[in-house]
Amino acid sequence: MTDKELSGEPPTPRGLEKAILIGHRVVECNLMTWARWFEAASHLNERHVGNDDVGGMRVSTVFLGMNHQWGNGPKLWFETMVFGGPLHEMTQRYTTWEQAEAGHKFILAIAKGEAAVVRDKVKAELQRIAAAASTEGDAAP
Repeated sequence: MTDKELSGEPPTPRGLEKAILIGHRVVECNLMTWARWFEAASHLNERHVGNDDVGGMRVSTVFLGMNHQWGNGPKLWFETMVFGGPLHEMTQRYTTWEQAEAGHKFILAIAKGEAAVVRDKVKAELQRIAAAASTEGDAAP
């Protein structure tokens, strides 16, 4: 149960939920807990998943602290954004820290012009998995 549920406060409307990070885990909370944590975390850089400069662009991935899912679907707590260059304002959002790390690396690869290499590696891995699965299927009685 979250501290918000324990407080007896009414449910927060979709898209206005607040959360903090405990380690890399997202924990929903009430407004006061969120405000105190957010101020402290901002000064300590605890919200940054990644922050890289490449080719005149900055690729930044942060914990937003507020759900940015305005429709149906999973809550979106993290965001990667590109500042400057040809990808300026490119944005992607994620649910978990782990997704945000992977997304940051992928957007960074795009910024470095390595997206084709990443795509080819993913494609090769998917083909390897499919081949292994078909081999296992052939071995079935």
